[in-house]
Amino acid sequence: MKFKIGMLGYGAIAEKFHEPGIKASSHAELAGLYDKNYERCRKFAEAGTATRCYKSYDDMLSDSRIDGVLIVTPNILHCSQVIAAAKAGKHVLCEKPMALNMEEAHLMVKECEKAGVTFMVAHHLRFKACNERAAGLVRKGVMGRVSTARAIWSFNIPEGRLEDGWREKKKMSGGGQIMNVNSHCIDLLVYIFGKPARVSAFLQAEKGAEIENGSVVMMEFAGGVLGVAQGSYREKGTSNNLEISGSEISLVVEGACSADRHGSLRRMPTGETEKADMDFSPYTAEVDHFAMAAKGNFEPVSSGRKILDTMETVMAAYRSAETGMHVNL
Repeated sequence: MKFKIGMLGYGAIAEKFHEPGIKASSHAELAGLYDKNYERCRKFAEAGTATRCYKSYDDMLSDSRIDGVLIVTPNILHCSQVIAAAKAGKHVLCEKPMALNMEEAHLMVKECEKAGVTFMVAHHLRFKACNERAAGLVRKGVMGRVSTARAIWSFNIPEGRLEDGWREKKKMSGGGQIMNVNSHCIDLLVYIFGKPARVSAFLQAEKGAEIENGSVVMMEFAGGVLGVAQGSYREKGTSNNLEISGSEISLVVEGACSADRHGSLRRMPTGETEKADMDFSPYTAEVDHFAMAAKGNFEPVSSGRKILDTMETVMAAYRSAETGMHVNL
């Protein structure tokens, strides 16, 4: 029997990525949906799906059919909604960033552990086959001594503004491009190299804006590995790749920072290329992993506990940019 998911929030990310990801899943199915726009939710439920439409989040949490919830709401709501799900005995998959600050993040992990529910954060780049392959090569020592790594994810948005509006308000989002996109690049480097020892960052922002629309975050990892995570809402035609340089070989991981199923690894200096396409999107791989972890009672690859390292790095980046100083972790 498939793991039944109730999805909280049906905005652009849920519609474009999460809903199709669940639909293609072998282990999970979308059994319920709640959005503050009830008519939007109702129309979706009436479009021939077996999905139940709820009039409140409490109604979803009280439904015994629901095994776990997928939270795709503004960042300011993540903490309270994750804790409510945990107290209702529901497993939780929450969109990134997991919280607005470290106090919230630690509380969320604590409450989920106390309730005995699986808590996972939706950092989908950990589930791309090309990134898993690259991480394996690093950990096996195939690359020799790694010196540097860089992950970039940029795109161009007219006037640098996102369509949903709330992301432009610091109180609701907690920050801008780092929270929204560069947190994925930061998380990818943390996934491969572990928690950094030191962080330094620079932000770009439009005049009068509450939040940044571009960032460069520099990290020093164990063994002296230097990492850079960067991105912008004002760039077109960037590679959006992961590059890792080692003493034996270097890698260009093409498609590393994307939402699609494609990817490849190019070994330098030979130029030998290895395809790493997936049969489905990383969102499907992510939700499959969530369902299997919840049913099998094992810790997910992107558990809330593990993502605390990513959150601490994100918070350190903002402190560094504000103070102009390195931040030691």
